Amino acid sequence: MARAGQQVKAGVAGVRLTDRIGIGVLTAAFPPDMVDVAVDEWDAREQRTRTLPARVMAYFAMAMIVYFDCGYSEVWNQLLGGLEWARTYRRRRETDMQPSTAALTKGRARLGWEPLAELLAMSMTPLTATPEQAPWAYWRGLRTLAIDGFTMNVQATPDNDAEFGRPGNGKSEGAFPQVRVVALAETGTRTLQGAEVGPLADGEQTLAPVSCGRNSAKTTWWWPTGCSCRTKTWPPSPRPARTRSSA
Repeated sequence: MARAGQQVKAGVAGVRLTDRIGIGVLTAAFPPDMVDVAVDEWDAREQRTRTLPARVMAYFAMAMIVYFDCGYSEVWNQLLGGLEWARTYRRRRETDMQPSTAALTKGRARLGWEPLAELLAMSMTPLTATPEQAPWAYWRGLRTLAIDGFTMNVQATPDNDAEFGRPGNGKSEGAFPQVRVVALAETGTRTLQGAEVGPLADGEQTLAPVSCGRNSAKTTWWWPTGCSCRTKTWPPSPRPARTRSSA
């Protein structure tokens, strides 16, 4: 994930065709209308006219993943180069009216993580084709999905330390807190069908039932080594209450 003040690699400053395509993929997968619905669902809409409205900050947060080796300013430039409806922001850039790193940081904080989680949930749609139409996506009439987990570093803050914890070897702790992520994907379409994020201390077998419970019972699972392979039906996990976090 891009960090404030991170150095920009040589040759990245220009907006390339591949950069525009990357942003185009984002807007195709997450159209502005979908982003607006997710923002309104969590009451994250700005209360007054701002230079960095919630919709723009949602795309900025997603662009940070596409350009993870770039700093805030470069991610912003890449974003403007790929958004067809960002003419006003491009004119501001031409007159040196760029938002500062501090302004982008505050804009992300105003948006929060909840609208982005809502966007992810809205985009996770199961395959609609039948076994006859897409036999490669089924096994004996069952839609096939694969599940696996990984860990990733997050920013070193007291809140993240308390919420997620740090890895250790018995003598010392790691440099950064870490989160554990368990993701579920269709093997036929390779589309994401579930994701759960939890503390490092939670194992994959703890997080997997929450993600798997959101899918149909007419499904077969492919588990990595170390996970339980016993057949089990989990009830769908309840959706969280629509309340904004204090962060």
